[in-house]
Amino acid sequence: MPSMDARLTALEEEMKSTKTQIQQILLDLREHVLEFTNPFTAEAKLALARKVEEKIGSMKDQ
Repeated sequence: MPSMDARLTALEEEMKSTKTQIQQILLDLREHVLEFTNPFTAEAKLALARKVEEKIGSMKDQ
C-alpha cells in the first residue's frame, strides 16, 4: 500500500490537472460568450436577423 505522502502527492497532481482542465473550459466558455455577444460577429448578426424576421412576421400577422 502506498504511503500517505505518495497518496497526497498523487492527489495534488490530480487536482492540478483538474484545475487546469476547468480553467480551459471556463476560458472556452468565455470566448464563446464574447463571440456570440459581439455585434460584429457573424453568429450574433444571424441571431439578430432571426429576431428581426420573427418580429416582422408577428407584425404582419396582426
